[in-house]
Amino acid sequence: MVSISDSRNETVNWHLGDNAALTFNTPDGNPVPISNSGLSTLEGCSSISDTNGNLLFYTDGVRVWNRNNKIINREQELTGHYSSTQSVLIVRKPKSYNIFYIFTTDAGKYIENIDPSLYENRGLRYSVLDMHLNDGLGDIIEYNVLLHVPITEKLTSVFHQNDEDIWILSHEWGNKNVLAYLLTENGITKSIISESLTGHMGDADKYIGHIKSSPKGDKIAYVVQGFNFIELQEFDNESGVLSNSIQISTDNRVNNYGLEFSPSGKLIYVTDYSTNTIYQYDVSIHDADSIKASQHLVASVPNVHSIGALQLAPNGKIYVAQNEQRHLGVIPYPEKHGDSCIYIREGVFLGSDFGVRSRLGLPNLNQSLYQFKVKIDYSETCQHNPLRLRALLQSDFDSAEFEWFGPNGFYSTNKNISLTEANFQMNGIYKVIAKYRDYISSDSVEIVIKDAPQVRIKGDTLICQNTFSKLEASIKSDTLEYYWSNGSKGWQTTISYPGIYYLETFYPNGCSSKDTIVVKGLITNSGFTDVSAGHFFEIPIDKPHIINLEFFNFGMEDLAVNSIFIAANSYQLKIIDNIKQNNIIKSGDKREFKIEIFSKKPVKIIDTFVVEVVSPYCIMEYYAEIKGDIIVPVKSQILSLKASPAEIIEIPVRTIISTQTDTSFRMPFKVDLSFPANYFYPESVTNGEIIENFIIDNIRYISIKGVSVNLSSHENNIFRLKGKVLVGDTEPGEFVINKIDWGNELFKNTFDSGDLILESCTLAIRPIQVFKPTKMSVYPNPVVDSEVNISVYSTERGLFRLVLLNSSGNMKEIVTWQRDDSDSDEFNYKINLDKFSTGAYQLILYSPWYIRTEKINIIR
Repeated sequence: MVSISDSRNETVNWHLGDNAALTFNTPDGNPVPISNSGLSTLEGCSSISDTNGNLLFYTDGVRVWNRNNKIINREQELTGHYSSTQSVLIVRKPKSYNIFYIFTTDAGKYIENIDPSLYENRGLRYSVLDMHLNDGLGDIIEYNVLLHVPITEKLTSVFHQNDEDIWILSHEWGNKNVLAYLLTENGITKSIISESLTGHMGDADKYIGHIKSSPKGDKIAYVVQGFNFIELQEFDNESGVLSNSIQISTDNRVNNYGLEFSPSGKLIYVTDYSTNTIYQYDVSIHDADSIKASQHLVASVPNVHSIGALQLAPNGKIYVAQNEQRHLGVIPYPEKHGDSCIYIREGVFLGSDFGVRSRLGLPNLNQSLYQFKVKIDYSETCQHNPLRLRALLQSDFDSAEFEWFGPNGFYSTNKNISLTEANFQMNGIYKVIAKYRDYISSDSVEIVIKDAPQVRIKGDTLICQNTFSKLEASIKSDTLEYYWSNGSKGWQTTISYPGIYYLETFYPNGCSSKDTIVVKGLITNSGFTDVSAGHFFEIPIDKPHIINLEFFNFGMEDLAVNSIFIAANSYQLKIIDNIKQNNIIKSGDKREFKIEIFSKKPVKIIDTFVVEVVSPYCIMEYYAEIKGDIIVPVKSQILSLKASPAEIIEIPVRTIISTQTDTSFRMPFKVDLSFPANYFYPESVTNGEIIENFIIDNIRYISIKGVSVNLSSHENNIFRLKGKVLVGDTEPGEFVINKIDWGNELFKNTFDSGDLILESCTLAIRPIQVFKPTKMSVYPNPVVDSEVNISVYSTERGLFRLVLLNSSGNMKEIVTWQRDDSDSDEFNYKINLDKFSTGAYQLILYSPWYIRTEKINIIR
């Protein structure tokens, strides 16, 4: 189960607009910008984090990015849309840590004005993502399951009355139906249809506008572009039924777009993107005339393209999207009436990275996570253990006040309480009252302290070598379970060595008791001896290593060293010391012991160095732990080569073990290489197989797996990469070893890169086929009329693909073709751009070896 205070952390990382991102996971809860967001969208988006506030993934409703800003669903898109008001919403599946539901809504019918062939309302759907997959980066296990079609661009969520299940709400297109779907641990289990006063039908623009729930979950509000009112309904979060609909006039403002409740749900804020205004309404009384009378202009923002979405944040403030700006606006005091709520236009800076800016949307989040609601968190407490009670709030309210009341006049104003040594007088009802401005929440719990008498250890605390002593529990009972640190399970145990011993006792009611006793070795009447532990070391095979250990005698009498030894295993340890010549350590003096470590095999060393000493009273052993790794140092290298385009070459990867004697190991391997994609095309590999081969930013990454190779102190090839030399560039192409895995962590790698140098002349011994670089031209450009001519010249063989990309990142494939040796080097194609609006477009040619781009400007 995820607690309510932990679940709030799911909302602390926001990704929005064009490559903009913020984190609220800061000491003061105020956001700071994050770099490298992959998201670029006009409107709806959603982000989610784990219960510690670490980003998990984010989405625009079409693509999903993991925490490393890499796209998860490259092969299949979700059915949201960059121009849908609330394109997407992420919620965690109830009672699950790893399963997440991604709900999406398609854009309205107005999209057909851009390209009629692209539009078909795909409705309200959901996909499911499992964070356990892909090494914890997550992967989608269900795609685009249909709930209803057609649908408007409205999408929000609120907790069920049980604080576990989640209601998902949206509005049908073409009627007055509001849909509520219940998500439980078993998935979508029911759907409820309620009626609104507002029919979503007619003009295509009436798809647009937000729906929001109050954090408490008792009110639902929405606006519709083209209508001059806000609709407010009461919501029963147990049954999912909406009722008591009222409409609040917004006068002549018909472009209402953004919507948000204050944390208490008593105030509501609405934006109009055509007038760039923000209005406040008091909805504490469910009466249209009363709410209309409270209308207050919070801000009129000049010189902004459009004011967009509103979103309550973890710090209790409301943030405002400002289209094409580097700042979000902020309402820092959303519970205050009138001008006291304040509007700060440059409320939070989104960062100075190129292209970063706000658009119309902000992350769509589970509104219930911001409810002002207090719960008491506690665990069953046993006698003599601390009693701890925590007041958990759904969100961060720094100025919230707390009052605790409990048995025997207990009172506290702390947020959390901790009482040491719990006893039966602490039994009773504990109640906490949380207050935040004019909002109050309370919770209570009955505490019953479990009976658990303290069990103590009795026995001697001094012991000599080769003698025995008994330790026993202070309470003997057949109903108790006893667990001693030396493995004994009775109420008594016998010991023969000094040390720290503990006893843990378990009662039938689940309580436990723990006690500890220190038994010292009796060496002298006063003082003690000590052995300092050896430091961790890392040494290569075949090379001796010396550890110095110091033995101190702090006693008042001299000690004699009887013997020293080490329990060596698969490696050699040698003590460089002759104790027979000088075995006395005087009082207050020290003795240094040297240990030589040597091995011909890699091994982890965890060993114990033992010193046996004698005093006039008894014999005693002392121990020092020795830790380290004996490693195999492996140096790997790619040799630099010269070659000509179209030449078939083999690139060797060589290794050598740096040792003083002849050494060899038979090992499996996996090697990760990278090199410029336009220099070399890999075809095969000796002594292995290519298991991964892909290109990112014109760099080819390959992984090679081999079953067995001989690693030795003599340089040899582990494999040779065979392939064709490409046209490349004038500078040498660097071939880099990124990683080698030998299947044993004690094999430590160092790498040297190599270069592929392209020669311009031909080889005398055989003909070389020279490939000319692929070219693409566009005419006319800029485009004024309908048609544009595209010419492609290429001698490459394989699949060619032409794609047109608009400024919002939407891609439309134009044509694909296959070229063989018998085909012409030139390909011509005409595009009709009648249905494309004025603006800048990117034409992208994907050829077997290259990516070519050309900017097309359309002027109407």
